Amino acid sequence: MIEDWKVHALWAKKPKDDEPDAVVSLPTHLEETAEVAEELWEKWLPTALKSQLNKSLFIFLAYAHDLGKVSPVFLRDMRGKASENMPRTRGGDPVRIEIY
Repeated sequence: MIEDWKVHALWAKKPKDDEPDAVVSLPTHLEETAEVAEELWEKWLPTALKSQLNKSLFIFLAYAHDLGKVSPVFLRDMRGKASENMPRTRGGDPVRIEIY
C-alpha cells in the first residue's frame, strides 16, 4: 500500500509564481472536481441534457479526468522537471516518488 504522504505528493496543479506553496494534490483536485460536477448537475445542466446522461457516470468522469497523472510516464516526465514548481519537503527538497 502506498503511504498517504506519497499519494498527496502527486500533484494536479503546480503553484503559481506568486503562490509557491499553493500546490493542489491530485486526490484533493479530483475530490473538488467531483463536487463541482455534482453542483453543475444539480444547478446548471438543463433537464433535457440530464435526461440524456447518467448522473453517477457524469460525476465519475469528472473525478477521473486527471488519473493519467499517476501513470509512470507522466511521473517520469515530471521528475525530469523537478524545479521550483515541484512540491517540496519540509527540508526544501523536491518531493519525489519512486517508480517501480
